[in-house]
Amino acid sequence: MRKFLLGLLASLVVLSALGGCKTKREIKREQEYERIKQEVREARGARADLDVMSEEFRTELTRISTGLEEQTQLQRVQNEDLRKEVQTLSTRVGVLEQQLAAATAAPPPKIQKAASIESATELFDAEKYEEAIEEAKEVMRTKPKNSPEVRKAHQLLAEAYFASRDYGAAALEFSEFKKAYPKDPNAATATLRQAQSFRGLGKEKEAKLFFQEVVDRYPKSSAATTAKKELKKGK
Repeated sequence: MRKFLLGLLASLVVLSALGGCKTKREIKREQEYERIKQEVREARGARADLDVMSEEFRTELTRISTGLEEQTQLQRVQNEDLRKEVQTLSTRVGVLEQQLAAATAAPPPKIQKAASIESATELFDAEKYEEAIEEAKEVMRTKPKNSPEVRKAHQLLAEAYFASRDYGAAALEFSEFKKAYPKDPNAATATLRQAQSFRGLGKEKEAKLFFQEVVDRYPKSSAATTAKKELKKGK
């Protein structure tokens, strides 16, 4: 009986030993399983890191996008302000160019000098009869009526009309001069010019009458000598 029990115990020990032993395949499979679990843990850790990095990237991208949008808006405002400023400056330059062109083209303003018999005489001597006429008229308009300047201007006005061959106006002005200054020393010359003006107008009859008046009224004047010669021409 004892031998039987000892044999049974030995058998159990053997079976237990056999049950506790693993094959190489099982060991390898377990190792592979552990490696896979390790890789899974590492992959999960990497995924977590990647998620963190992705979130940081999205945050940074949002910040950059917001900054770019703000910069773009600011640039747009600056460009609009610059465009308005350029337009304003362009308009201003245009106005200044027009003013410069006008100032360049326009003659300098003339300094208006007071009319004088000296100026009228200079114009007459320079054969600028139209200007002399205007200057003489201005003297007659602005100076005292009985002044020597007005008397000289009146005679010069008539002489300027005669010199410019406006014989009608000349005859009238010489007549007005004689009426205004009948005792003037130049009355004989004024009458002679009247006669010459009528001859210039082709009115020989009237011309002879005034030539004869010079001879009769101013016989000792140089104008009478000229009138006598003119009467002989008319015969």
